[in-house]
Amino acid sequence: MILFTGVGSLFDAFQKKYECSAISARRTSTSKLKFAFKSASVVIHNAANLSPHDLESSVEDNFNLTKRIVDTLYEVNPTAKFINIGSMSYLKSDSQYLDINDMTLYAYSKYLSETYCLKHQMKQIVLVRFSTLFYENPEKDGLSKLINDAKIYNKVSLINGGKACRNFLPIDAAVEYLNKIACGNYTDIRDKILNIVSLNKHSFKDIADYLRKVSPSLKIENIELPEAEKNIVLSEFSPQSIKNLGVVDFKLEDYILNYFNQLDNI
Repeated sequence: MILFTGVGSLFDAFQKKYECSAISARRTSTSKLKFAFKSASVVIHNAANLSPHDLESSVEDNFNLTKRIVDTLYEVNPTAKFINIGSMSYLKSDSQYLDINDMTLYAYSKYLSETYCLKHQMKQIVLVRFSTLFYENPEKDGLSKLINDAKIYNKVSLINGGKACRNFLPIDAAVEYLNKIACGNYTDIRDKILNIVSLNKHSFKDIADYLRKVSPSLKIENIELPEAEKNIVLSEFSPQSIKNLGVVDFKLEDYILNYFNQLDNI
């Protein structure tokens, strides 16, 4: 049985294709966690506080929760597979951590969680970091908002010409990779950390230009925000992790067009 430690977009997308269940690890007593973990072959830890308001809450909600989960799983079911969903936010490059002074509270707490797992006695631990997920939800990611604005308002706004790049990964592709990890055999230390990414990066200008091809009357405006240049998001990654897993083929343009057309029914 595949057990998620929380609900949310990733769990919702996964359960549409594969058999799994979820438990709110944050709200569940340790005794009930033990009972649930005994019958799980795979535990996917996806629960997280994305916007902690202070250091104490970030450590409590992200690091302490992770520690409690993996320690409990090891106690009652040490042969299970534990998949920790991390973040790219604490990385300087795809293989190097940021200095902790440059991390946000969220990034720091997730960094603590990942490094704790790296040192843990569990034999089957896999640390997964996704690149920028395309949720098809304008409240959750910038690509979805751009497409939604193009459809609803026939206008999109680009920051600094839209030159910022992202490595967009559709949530469906993320699910396919996650299932490969859950069902595969990963005991080699080289596979302990997996950067799950797409093969190509795209700028927001690329996306806007494509949307204009789909909708020729689309208006594209530019907003200059020099301070935005400081908020660099990783977009270049080695493809080695996904090659080891087996690349999930997809065309981002197909997903963009499908979501654009779906908005007719909303």
